[in-house]
Amino acid sequence: MSPRLRLGALTGGMVSLAAVAYASGLSDALTPMAIQGVLHDAGPAGMVGFLVVFALGTLASIPGVVFIFAALLAYGPVTGGLLSLAGGILAAALNFCVIRKVGGDAAAGLDHRAVRWSLARLEQRPVAATAALRALTVLAPPVNVALALSPIRYRDYVVGTALGLIAPIGVYAVFFDCLVAKALS
Repeated sequence: MSPRLRLGALTGGMVSLAAVAYASGLSDALTPMAIQGVLHDAGPAGMVGFLVVFALGTLASIPGVVFIFAALLAYGPVTGGLLSLAGGILAAALNFCVIRKVGGDAAAGLDHRAVRWSLARLEQRPVAATAALRALTVLAPPVNVALALSPIRYRDYVVGTALGLIAPIGVYAVFFDCLVAKALS
């Protein structure tokens, strides 16, 4: 299958998932406060459910920060931060597998100067480039797609994602904890 056809199929699938999430009201229902309520009521099983919803939600193009803030609300800065990190890595890994299965490394087949330049940099230092992208964009859906369509190896992608998510999730947790402490005082 040609790279353009693969990209078309992937785009169609992603748009369809996003449309279903929007039409069903799922995207409106998945607010940090709503997720926090469900997690709190579910007890320990809520953590496992959170990981599943986090992974599937990002696959439907819901930004990962929604889930990070929900975990911080429900579990606090330490447990919520660790759960967010685990969920982020799991979500990124699932996105990579699904997008790579459908789209292959279609970006490598595109003959565009900017794409070739970006891929050359990614191939030189895949873990560092992925970590930097994650630190700057966390789990932004376009970055998930772009990295999965690149020729990066799965292991480099997961390691780079894990390293790159530590700082922003840590900052969110500290900021969020300060915000909660301020609100309660």
